[in-house]
Amino acid sequence: MAPTLALTDSDVVMQITGNQNCNKNLQKINILKAAEKLLAFHGYPAFTIRNIAMQANTSVGSVQHYYKTKNELLQDLLLYVTDKYNQAYRQVFSRTFDSPEDRFFGIVDFLLQDMTRPLRRGFFFQAWALAPMDEYVEKRMEESFSRYHDAVANTIKDLNPDLSGAEISKRASAVQSIIEGTQLTLVKQGRYFVHRESIRSTVREEAYAIAVGVTARPGIRIHSQAEMPVKSRKKINPPAGLSSGTAILPKGKHRTEEILRKAQEVLVEEGYPNFTMRNIAARAGIRMGNLQYYYQTKNDLLREMFQFAIEAHSGRFIRLDSLSSIEPQKLFSKVIGYLLTDLKKPHVRGLFLQIWALSMHDNFAEHCLEEIYEQYRQLLSDIISRINPGLPVPECNARAAAIQALIEGSQMSLTLKNGRLIQKRGLNKLIKERACLIAARLGR
Repeated sequence: MAPTLALTDSDVVMQITGNQNCNKNLQKINILKAAEKLLAFHGYPAFTIRNIAMQANTSVGSVQHYYKTKNELLQDLLLYVTDKYNQAYRQVFSRTFDSPEDRFFGIVDFLLQDMTRPLRRGFFFQAWALAPMDEYVEKRMEESFSRYHDAVANTIKDLNPDLSGAEISKRASAVQSIIEGTQLTLVKQGRYFVHRESIRSTVREEAYAIAVGVTARPGIRIHSQAEMPVKSRKKINPPAGLSSGTAILPKGKHRTEEILRKAQEVLVEEGYPNFTMRNIAARAGIRMGNLQYYYQTKNDLLREMFQFAIEAHSGRFIRLDSLSSIEPQKLFSKVIGYLLTDLKKPHVRGLFLQIWALSMHDNFAEHCLEEIYEQYRQLLSDIISRINPGLPVPECNARAAAIQALIEGSQMSLTLKNGRLIQKRGLNKLIKERACLIAARLGR
C-alpha cells in the first residue's frame, strides 16, 4: 500500500520558522492550510490577505501578524508544501522493503495515488504557472523537483548498482516525466480525480521498464477501483471555428486574430493576474474602446483565446493524422519528434502552464484542456493501432495515454537559458526510444 502524507504539520512549520511555540505554530498552520486551498482552487488572483483570512476563519490582523505581505506568505507556503513532500519521500525510504523492486514501486505508487488529490494537483499547477514570472517560486519548484528526482534516482540505483550516474539521472528524469504527465490523463469524478482504466497500471509498468532498461516487464499490472474507462477512439474533427468577437469583414477578422495572439503573449509572459483588457489593448496597440468593440469582457476574450489555441493545435494534429501514406512506424517517430520539439517552445509551454492553472477554477479552461489532450491521445492511439493491427482499442488508448504522459511530463525538467528551453542531455532521445517501444510492443 502506498504511504500517505502522514506528516506532523507542527514539525514542518517549526523547521521553516525555527519557532517551538506550539500555539503560534498551530496558528500559522491554520493560515498556511487556508492559503494552500485558496491558491489551489481559486488561483493566484484570489490569493489576497483578506481572502486568506476569510478562508482561515480569522482576522486580517491575525494573518498580518505573521505575514506583512502576500509575497511573504506565498514564500512560506512554498516551503511548507515542498517540505511536506520531502518528508513524505523520507518516509517512503524509511520503510522496510523486501527488495529494491518493492522500494521502487513504493515511491511510484505513492506519487500516482497522491496526484489524484485535487489539493495537490491544484497547488502544483498554480505554482508551475507562477514560476516563469517569479524567481523565488521558480527556485523552490526546481529544488522540490530536484529532490523528487533524487528520490527516484536512488531507487533506480538500487535496481541497477552498476549503472553510471549519468544514466541513472537520465532514467530518473524519464520516470518523473511519465508519472507527472499522468496528471493530464486523470478524469474528474465529482470533487476528485481518478485514473482511467488500465492507464495507472500501464504507467506503473512502463516506469519500471524505464528504470531497469527493458522493453517491458509482464505480470506487474494492477487493477484499481479508482480507474475509469477510456473513451473509444474516434476520428479527429476540426473545431467549429472562431466566433471572432463581433468581426464580420475580413479586416475585422484579421484584427481579432492579432488581438488573440497579443492576448496569448500577455498571458504567457505576464501571467493571468496581469491578463487585463488594458494590458492587452496596450500590447495590441489599440484603444480600450476598439478592444471592447470585439470583446466586451475579459472572460469573452479569454474564452475566444482558448478556442483560438484549440484550433491551432487541432490543425496540427489533423495534418499529422492525414499523413496515412507514411509507414506507421515512421509516422509515429515523426509525430513524437514534433511533440518533443513543440513543448520546448517557450510560448507553447507557457500557454499550457497557464491553462493547467486556470483549469482548476474555470470550467471552460478545463473543457479546452480536455479537448486538446483527447485529440492528442486519439492521434497516438490511431497510429498505435496501425503499428499493432490486432491490439484491442482499450490497450491502444492506454499506451497512447502513457506516451502522452511521458512526453508532456518532460516539460517539468526543462530549464530556461538565454530565452531557450533546454532539456537534460540525452533525455529526449530516451523518451523517443521508450515511446516507440511502448507503441510497437506486441501483445499486452
